[in-house]
Amino acid sequence: MSDTGPDQQERPAGSGDPQAVSEPLEGGDAHRGQERRAGSERRMSSEPVSSDRRTGSERRVSTVDFSQPTKFAAEMRRRIVHALEPFCNAFAIRLATELRTSAELAITDSEQLTWSAAKAQLPVDAIAVALLLEPTEQRILLNLDPAIILRSLECLLGGAASQAPAERRLTEVDWALARPLLEAMTAQLSSSLRDLGGIQLALGEIDVEGDAGVVAPLGEPTFAVTIEVRIDDLPATLSLLIPWPAIAPVAEDILGDGSRHTDTDPHDGVAVQRGLAGANVLLRAEVGSTRMPVEQMLALAPGSVLELEDAAEDGVQVFAERIPLARAHPGLRGTRRAIKLITPVEPGRAQAMPAPAAPQAARSVLISGSELQDSSQQPAADGVAGAPRAGTGRLMGVPVRVWAELGRTRLPLGSALELPLGTVLELDQGAESPIELFANGKSFAQGALQVSGEGKWAVQIEALE
Repeated sequence: MSDTGPDQQERPAGSGDPQAVSEPLEGGDAHRGQERRAGSERRMSSEPVSSDRRTGSERRVSTVDFSQPTKFAAEMRRRIVHALEPFCNAFAIRLATELRTSAELAITDSEQLTWSAAKAQLPVDAIAVALLLEPTEQRILLNLDPAIILRSLECLLGGAASQAPAERRLTEVDWALARPLLEAMTAQLSSSLRDLGGIQLALGEIDVEGDAGVVAPLGEPTFAVTIEVRIDDLPATLSLLIPWPAIAPVAEDILGDGSRHTDTDPHDGVAVQRGLAGANVLLRAEVGSTRMPVEQMLALAPGSVLELEDAAEDGVQVFAERIPLARAHPGLRGTRRAIKLITPVEPGRAQAMPAPAAPQAARSVLISGSELQDSSQQPAADGVAGAPRAGTGRLMGVPVRVWAELGRTRLPLGSALELPLGTVLELDQGAESPIELFANGKSFAQGALQVSGEGKWAVQIEALE
């Protein structure tokens, strides 16, 4: 051993260091050398914990996955998912109406991945549908579990979803039946995403073996949303893959400037609009209406025929509460009444009511075997049809709007306002249910629907309420 001074020391071998060091270190160099070796050990260690020399506390080292894309900010992802929720509600109702069975849609997962990772999660036999974004001409990919199509076809053909085969090759006839469902799905998606920078979707290529022409670089950031579709309580999934280039042109519009598109403000226009879109509204299929003096309405009795002012060839008019939506053809779907939308209605024109006619000029629309008598001269016996009611003297001559309804149903407001022409809506009333007559929003009589000799709708009254 060599001699060492008071400030020198020799590090013995086997002291616990990764390598034995036999060289002497002088003064402060010895202390610094030990720190450097200790630091080297910490860097080489696999433990994610290190010590802070100043405080003695532990610092954790977090792992960062640089393969995870970050283009879709958290707020943008939240807003896309929020916009898709009304789609799930509205299309579930549309699907249940079309298939005449229960249907539910719910978002089960959403995550940001690379394009290759998102594609790898899709089932091998998924049906690829290209959705074209207008006017950017970009594309997003919709992938459907084939079970959704097969079960829908089984229900459309009068069977049950549980009877659908697990797999089979789809024929041209199958696609002819299934395409309207895909078009309706696309229209509803477009309606729900419209608030996101004015996104408009159109149905593109459908591919059962490929990617429907929707391609992107393998590492392209992609937002994937998974939706569970239950038809007659049988689960299946559809996936929406949104590559970043498809959403980039409207990214700023989606996020807004923090003042125009702040969903946390309950008074914000977008938030209010989305909230109203999910509210259920009453849809009424109105056959026709007429105006008459109140005394004529009170004179209606079983056996009377009330002629309406609307031509039978024009079909019926569909209202959302009091807002006119469209004209429709009446018909049946199984054991229930149904209507098929044929032409839109201009709300401003259709909602305007004709001005009340003067009492003495009011046209009689009550058709019966004898001339209508003045109700003030009829006997006032209780229970006698046509007898005047107490307190109606001052109402004589006041015109009343009376209308007939084919039936009713309920839909979310957003769906009701975006129903495409050709949609078939099943009503709550059965095929053999009577036609109801209303005045001032109240049902007062029931009867059978007829067509008069002049081609107008008419109702033969069968019972008064």
